[in-house]
Amino acid sequence: MFRLIKKCFYKPPPDTTFGSEKRPILITFPPSNSHWTSLIPPWFFSSIIFVFLIHQNFIKQSVFKKPFSQLLEDHKVYPDKKTATFDDVKGISEVQEELQDIVDMLKNRDKYFKVGAKLPRGILLTGDPGTGKTLLARAIAGEAGVTFFSSSGSDFEEVFVGVGASRIRHLFTEAKALSPSIIFIDEIDTLGSIRKSKNTMQTQRATLNQLLVEMDGFEEHQNVLVIGATNVVDDIDSALLRPGRFDKEVQVPVPHLNDRIEILKLYLSRVNSDPNINVEKIARSIAGFTGADIANLVNTAIVLAVKDGRNALNETDIDKARDRISLGIASPSIYRSENKKFKIALREICKTLVILWTPSPYALYKTSIIRRGNKDGKTSALQKHEIVSLSKKQAIASVDIRIAGKVCEELFFRKEKATDKQQNEIMEATNFLKSLMMQGLFDREIGLLFYKNYNELGPEQKNKIDEVSSQIMEQSYERVKNLLGPKKNLIEFLAHKLVEKETLSKDEIESLISNYRV
Repeated sequence: MFRLIKKCFYKPPPDTTFGSEKRPILITFPPSNSHWTSLIPPWFFSSIIFVFLIHQNFIKQSVFKKPFSQLLEDHKVYPDKKTATFDDVKGISEVQEELQDIVDMLKNRDKYFKVGAKLPRGILLTGDPGTGKTLLARAIAGEAGVTFFSSSGSDFEEVFVGVGASRIRHLFTEAKALSPSIIFIDEIDTLGSIRKSKNTMQTQRATLNQLLVEMDGFEEHQNVLVIGATNVVDDIDSALLRPGRFDKEVQVPVPHLNDRIEILKLYLSRVNSDPNINVEKIARSIAGFTGADIANLVNTAIVLAVKDGRNALNETDIDKARDRISLGIASPSIYRSENKKFKIALREICKTLVILWTPSPYALYKTSIIRRGNKDGKTSALQKHEIVSLSKKQAIASVDIRIAGKVCEELFFRKEKATDKQQNEIMEATNFLKSLMMQGLFDREIGLLFYKNYNELGPEQKNKIDEVSSQIMEQSYERVKNLLGPKKNLIEFLAHKLVEKETLSKDEIESLISNYRV
């Protein structure tokens, strides 16, 4: 940047020569091409910031300073028009029988009042997510023919003290006016959490206190029942759980085999499906699925059928849907060399044979080397019967299955080509054993004691559990090695067939074994 320098002369005072022609005064002027911001006054930017802050404050006032009545109106609760009956609820027959008395009290309250019986003020439904707690509450209202109010614990949360409590009062006023009625509060642990907790705010305490007051304020002639649902009952304040408020706690379990069969039949009847589907076989393969999981399974299967150009689902669609839900999306396009496929097949065949030849509580279903999620292959097994508890023999057989991959690598791979898969399987087997020991299954080895958390044990207890676990693992390893070692040729034969077909069912594997000739 250049600066324009001009000479300026003036008549020097008599006592100095400064400013003479030999000693000129130099005056510097600003450059003619200076930046445009120099033309903006200094107060301009501060004015913009001031206007922005005023605008933000206006937005806050419009959102958070609504009239109190408007806050209540935004969350006004109306009777739920959706209906259901016990015919729509499958798989929880024991729970339905327990609640039939409640339905009868709601329908014939005079019969009970005459003899001095009182209608329970509250019922708490507990259980894992997806087990049908909401549907069950709706079915109680449908069976009794009463008004049903549905809400969630989060509906009563608000930043201002008093709003949640007012919504509680409004809800109960509406329910009393339209009695007989049922108030259903889902995720009630959000509303009724323990008041001594550090995370409980003042607004939550006020709302919970109002709920306690309302449940205490029922008159005998007021036919209103409160049903709460939660999957974390330990977080609920004890004052809410006492008799006189929630008089009865009903646990809604994960469906067992017969229940899963009923639920599958219900959802299959609602879609186009092959009548020859083996429902019991499918039910055995989805142990641990809740009602919501089964509904998702059937819906995923019918979507696969439509994508395949068919208007009805079959057993193969359900099988693919189960793998999609449990294991992830299939990735057949990912390149894997034939050598890698064969190694994966060897591992899966070893697990398959251990399942077939050991007294485990599982029956082989199929084995596959199709990549799904982060799993290169999967051997699936079904429960032979509904597992309530494991015997020591069954537990050790389960360890044998888990350690089969380690034995496979010892038999077929060189040490320098061993994979990290065996480490994961050994860790899984070790954790499985330790959990059973802490529950007292191996009492002869470690004593008659029950432990809740391994990390809370003392050094001597940990050493004892580690020592017994190591002994069982070593015995299991030798047993599986002796089982599979003489069958190396058969294992390689089956592995080649698995690479060729990618998936083998139990019947196909048993047929290949029976027809195999050395």
